[in-house]
Amino acid sequence: MVRVGRGDESAFAELVGRRWRGVLVYARQLAHDVDVAEDLAQEAFAALWKNRRHFRGGSVLVWLLRTVRHEFVSRQRRERTHAKWAALQVIRERPGPQTPLQDLENGELRVAILAAAERLSPRRREAFTLVHIHGLSNREVAEIMDVRPQTVANYLQAAIADLRVALKPFFPSFQ
Repeated sequence: MVRVGRGDESAFAELVGRRWRGVLVYARQLAHDVDVAEDLAQEAFAALWKNRRHFRGGSVLVWLLRTVRHEFVSRQRRERTHAKWAALQVIRERPGPQTPLQDLENGELRVAILAAAERLSPRRREAFTLVHIHGLSNREVAEIMDVRPQTVANYLQAAIADLRVALKPFFPSFQ
């Protein structure tokens, strides 16, 4: 890792060769999908290379596996959130005749969603909109907002918590 920390690409290639299989096996256990597992493993090694100068010792394998797990959990959260908002979008755009009560409820929900989004702080609203409406990644949003990706993740987590509270009357199962 000392050589990798200095930017030695051959040392990094050697490290990848030694640790790739173990990291990939762990990623497959988490993801149950070969393509996702490969993405997770690649992300972990890319993160290691990016943070090589800041590595402070300890087990490289543990660092890589922790990174895979963190990325996997983040992906799951994003997918759940995207699914919930996609379901809301379907409700908004549902064609066909509806009862007056359905029209009223859907109208109230639309108003509540817009009002809740408007009450978010400007940074949270911006991050939420860029990720969930425009489909950008946290890294892309971080670049746009000139903050770290972790800051974007923090904004999103807080925005979702705020929206859950505001929309709880419409979705009692939101937790």
